Amino acid sequence: GGADPETLRIMTHFANLFGLAFQITDDILDVEGDVKVMGKPAHSDEKLHKSTYVSLFGLEKAREMAAQTLKEAEETLAPLGEKAQPLVEITRYLYNRKK
Repeated sequence: GGADPETLRIMTHFANLFGLAFQITDDILDVEGDVKVMGKPAHSDEKLHKSTYVSLFGLEKAREMAAQTLKEAEETLAPLGEKAQPLVEITRYLYNRKK
C-alpha cells in the first residue's frame, strides 16, 4: 500500500497483537459467551479438547492477557496519530466483544 518502512513495522506489530488478542477473546467467549448473542455453541473448544488460553491459563489470567495485549496494540498505533484512529476504535471494540 505504499507505506514507509516504519509505518509498515508499526502496522505489522499491531496486526500480530490484534490477532493474538482476538484469539484470546474468542477463547474467553467460548467459555462465558451467550449462545444467543454469539450465534454459535458455547464450550465447543472444551468439548473438542482444544488447548485454549482459558484452558492453559484460567479465565481470569486469559482476561488479563487479552486486556494487556489490546492495550499494547493500541499503544503501538500512537506514532501514527489521528490516521490510526479507526484501528484504535476497532481495538476498543474487540475488548468489549460479545460475539
